[in-house]
Amino acid sequence: MPNRILKESICTSDTIAQLDPEEEIFFYRLLVMCDDYGRMDARPAILRAKGYPLKIDKVKESDINKWLNKLVKVGLIHLYEVDNKPYLYVTTWEKHQQVRAKKSKYPSPDEAQQQSDSTYNHMISDDNICPRESEYESESKSEYESEDILSSETDDTTSQTQQDKVPYQEIANLYNDICQSLPKIKQITNKRKRSIKTAWHNMHENISAFEQAFRKAETSDFLSGRNGKWTGCNFDWLINSNNLVKVLEGTYDNRAAPINDLPENVRNALELVKRTEYQQGQEKSIWEVD
Repeated sequence: MPNRILKESICTSDTIAQLDPEEEIFFYRLLVMCDDYGRMDARPAILRAKGYPLKIDKVKESDINKWLNKLVKVGLIHLYEVDNKPYLYVTTWEKHQQVRAKKSKYPSPDEAQQQSDSTYNHMISDDNICPRESEYESESKSEYESEDILSSETDDTTSQTQQDKVPYQEIANLYNDICQSLPKIKQITNKRKRSIKTAWHNMHENISAFEQAFRKAETSDFLSGRNGKWTGCNFDWLINSNNLVKVLEGTYDNRAAPINDLPENVRNALELVKRTEYQQGQEKSIWEVD
């Protein structure tokens, strides 16, 4: 098996922190099983045999399915299908690993879209979906760069098949209409289609979830960049399933301003309310004692 790079940043990664110990170990074993392009045969039986040769009697295919499902949900891997055979792709592979081989051993995600554009994500059971963390995070930069391309693609991957009912254009239009503070998107690229499709299925094909997330992003002083702390939010960041869930859970909702930052007349009014409530509470206590 090839050597892989593990950086110390995994110790403070918010994404890795969402994994249980068994799920995290499974992810690291995937890293050494993948080819130089971060791809791998995603059949549970293959992953079980290659990843746990000395624990084949202790690890079940249902465990592999459960762990795959979790890695998809947190955005660490993307699952797709080519010629009715499932494959996986480590989403951040190019950022952390070296590509030495001239050609991948496995088909690319783009080849999946050139066929029926179906995804292997549906084959994974939803019985073990874990809720996302809703801790407030400060982002230093966007994970994805906004693409500003005026021309439209003309290859077959941009056409929707009868089996593909993902409303790519509707979701893109919602973003452009609602998120007036964020960069507009001018093209739905293949990469964006994959992200949209994964998010669409994770949101149980509910267009209202996308609308709500975009409205939350626009009203958030942090995500919109109005508070000056971060200006990296864009369509590609929002459409990432992990980020989308955190926005919906209110992670980036505006916090109440500290009382010292409020105007003097507002602070005086709040103090008057507090004193009145305290006096009423004291009077109530006296009557209860009598």
